[in-house]
Amino acid sequence: MKRYVQFDPFIIEDFETDNWDHPKHRHNHFEIIFIMYGSGKHIVDEHKMDYTSGDLFLLRPEDFHEFKVD
Repeated sequence: MKRYVQFDPFIIEDFETDNWDHPKHRHNHFEIIFIMYGSGKHIVDEHKMDYTSGDLFLLRPEDFHEFKVD
């Protein structure tokens, strides 16, 4: 499983995608994800959740997750 390692104290990224190109992975840091548009499934530690515009996720270090974009 891929692990994304961050050494910067704080990073903000903004992007759009129709295809999620990151297979199941985890981080060494907290991650906040805000869904501006779209819907699909967010799988966190084997828990499947529907997501849609306006949803917010907080991931802990060592959580593993992936998205399925509708």
